[in-house]
Amino acid sequence: MADQNTFLTISGTQRQLILRIRPEDLADEIRERVRSGELSGVDFSPDEETKVADYPRRMNFKVADRVYPASLVNLPCPVETHRTSDRVQFHKSADIGQMLIVYEDEGERAKAEAETKPKAPQSSNPASPTGGAGTAAPGSSAPSAA
Repeated sequence: MADQNTFLTISGTQRQLILRIRPEDLADEIRERVRSGELSGVDFSPDEETKVADYPRRMNFKVADRVYPASLVNLPCPVETHRTSDRVQFHKSADIGQMLIVYEDEGERAKAEAETKPKAPQSSNPASPTGGAGTAAPGSSAPSAA
């Protein structure tokens, strides 16, 4: 399955994130690297064109000499992860609050960003089903329904 979630240890620390890899061939390759313990050459870093205020945050996911576009997004709530050495006792290892989504190409990332971009608030519309009612400022007299 291409969207398999994998946990990464970044720079030897216990910081974790969810890694969602959309290209199926890359997901298979990373899955094999995780199984073998050989993650050298796998890294991610901010896209050089990205500014801090950009949403979602644009990243580059690197595997050996290949670079894939990625987005770092916040999860709606923290997800706890646990570790075990004996499959009996589990110990909390982290609260995950972010997911890195890796895309096949820039076009796929641009499409995903367009779909998730926050919408601008809409002004009251007199042609709406409520007729624009209910938008009076506090303390002003609004027409009452009889």
